[in-house]
Amino acid sequence: MLKVNAAPLDPDLQAALDKKQSQINEIVDFAQQVKIAEALWASKPKAAFLQIRAELAALCGGLLRCHYCEDSLADEIEHIWPKKFYPSKTFAWQNYLFVCGPCNGSHKRDNWAVLDGEGRLQEVKELGALDSEPALAAAFIDPRCEDPCLYLRLDAELGIYFELAEAATSAWQRAHYTSKTLKLNRDFLIHARRNAYRDYLRDTQAYLIAKGTDAVQAQREMLRLKERHHPSVWAEIKRMAQTGEAHQDIFAAAPELWDV
Repeated sequence: MLKVNAAPLDPDLQAALDKKQSQINEIVDFAQQVKIAEALWASKPKAAFLQIRAELAALCGGLLRCHYCEDSLADEIEHIWPKKFYPSKTFAWQNYLFVCGPCNGSHKRDNWAVLDGEGRLQEVKELGALDSEPALAAAFIDPRCEDPCLYLRLDAELGIYFELAEAATSAWQRAHYTSKTLKLNRDFLIHARRNAYRDYLRDTQAYLIAKGTDAVQAQREMLRLKERHHPSVWAEIKRMAQTGEAHQDIFAAAPELWDV
């Protein structure tokens, strides 16, 4: 999972979102806010959201891959901060990701947790009836405004995510909760990342061979790199090269690959 860097929306699209959000924000009662948020989301303007889906799709890695698992086709708009608990973010562009059905409907859903002042994790659904949005810090890592790589490290060779911080710290809690909620270390994802690691290295070697002899083939190999699933694996390969751990030869021979 990587940080998503998105440009501001087109002003007309942003105005359409703001108009819908204002209808929620003007309501005082929290339970009513949640109810109205659900109703407005169900009847959201189709034309505007076709464009918003296209904007989100353009941010996906590989061939329209889910922002969370990076393996399956992204086809659903996900509210990172669930509208059930945060109706004020129902029509917030910064709160959207394009994800696959299993990640959205089976894993993430409305699962959400917060950290209290002592770094203890609390599931919001276990807090009882809410009369306002939870004010405590989020446990889930928000890839629209945070870099997950500061919390989670991918062992590209093994295909496994692990927590960077020491156990029981707030940073560890957030990394662990995010990984557990999204089930990032499911067996098939581990195998897929291991395969992606081998494929990325094979494609870079093919690109290096073609680079000096066949410009058309080099373009094909570059396209393969850009369309690979699991862009986090490629990001880890670049990180290893930057730190001198491995793969420096690839980027020394083809510095243009830093921009892939």
